[in-house]
Amino acid sequence: MANLDHVTHLKAGAAQWASWRQAQPEIIPDLTGLVLAGMDLQGYDLTGVDISGADLSGCRAQDATFSEGNWNQVTLRGMDGRSLQASQSSFVGASLAGANLQDADLRGANFMGADLANANLADADLTGVDLSAANLSGANLSGAVFNRGLARHTSFARALLNGASLCEADLSDANLSDANLIGAQLYRTTFHRARLAGAYLTQIYGVSADFREADLSGADFRWANLQQVSLLGCEMEDACFLYANLRLAEVAGTVLADLPQETMGLCKPWEALLKQDWRPSLGE
Repeated sequence: MANLDHVTHLKAGAAQWASWRQAQPEIIPDLTGLVLAGMDLQGYDLTGVDISGADLSGCRAQDATFSEGNWNQVTLRGMDGRSLQASQSSFVGASLAGANLQDADLRGANFMGADLANANLADADLTGVDLSAANLSGANLSGAVFNRGLARHTSFARALLNGASLCEADLSDANLSDANLIGAQLYRTTFHRARLAGAYLTQIYGVSADFREADLSGADFRWANLQQVSLLGCEMEDACFLYANLRLAEVAGTVLADLPQETMGLCKPWEALLKQDWRPSLGE
């Protein structure tokens, strides 16, 4: 349970909290199990705190600092955490469904098993973040940076990842069904055994990406740069590769090389077909 003295300082306001922490730098604030739903934490510096198991649903934490802390199993549903600083913190099993983390700095944080369904992570920095087994269904990651991140067995179903950067990230066994990855940067990204059925991957930069054994049924790869990708063992029923760059791509053990651009509408079975534009735009 939370240390009552520490809670008193917290409730006294951001300035009093900062003064107390500066005077007692050796103390690790114990706020475990704290229930303060809707609390105003704007501008607070909560670096290094242990607040695991707390309930701060709906709190306001714009421009606050949550870095290097223990936020495991914490409830932050509906939190307004725009421009939050939370690098190197642990949010294992935390509930952040519907939270607003736009422009947040989450570099190196651990969100393993966390619930981020319908959260707003637009333009957030998720470099090196662990999202393994997390739920980001319906989340907005437009323009987010997730380079070298880990998202094995993670759900991004119906998520917005348009313009996001996921270079060298590992999304093995992830669920990206019906996700929007239009214009995403996917250099050397791993989608081994991932589900991308119905996903929009138009104009992605996917050079050297690994799609081995992925479900690409109905996926839209129009105008995508897929040079040197691996598509071995993929399910590709009704997938569209119209005008995609598939030079040196691996398909069923064969490397496709130097194909003329106008014949790159390759769909199962593997023939040079110029397929009609079969999917409506997202705006229709």
